[in-house]
Amino acid sequence: LEKFQFESINSNKNLSTHENFFHGIQKIKYYMFLSTGIPFSLVDSTYVSQILQAYAIRQVAEAHRRSKGYCWGSMFWQLNDAWPSISWSSIDYYGYWNALQYDIARVYDSISISFEGDVVYFINDEINDVKGKYEFSIISFAGEIQYQYSLDISMKGNSLTRVFLERNFDAR
Repeated sequence: LEKFQFESINSNKNLSTHENFFHGIQKIKYYMFLSTGIPFSLVDSTYVSQILQAYAIRQVAEAHRRSKGYCWGSMFWQLNDAWPSISWSSIDYYGYWNALQYDIARVYDSISISFEGDVVYFINDEINDVKGKYEFSIISFAGEIQYQYSLDISMKGNSLTRVFLERNFDAR
């Protein structure tokens, strides 16, 4: 069992001086700078830090899910807070869900899809077999379809199915 965490600013209401990790705010600011530039307002910093937290935790959780058969469990730290703070929690002191809580619920769906490079992983944690159609597109910011892919998929119960995508498209 693996435990992992990433801090965010959970609430812009009554933010206390509590910080659960030494230099946590510096780490948050560093990753905000790398990804978007440093937001100036507390509201923007709260939002961006929560998106970064959700992204970081998603990367680890999906890697664990893609290792089905070798990794049979993982948990992120932590669910909630005892006071308003900069912390690892996904639910703030006031009971509000932050971005991580919404995102992680999708990651741990009993049937989920995860990408790693040119490989798509279909994860079925249900007992029953599942059949369906998988479709995805890469669309430019101008709204033009750059690439489309469609696949009929059949998954056995409690299984992991890997599909290797053809790289016949240009990342434009």
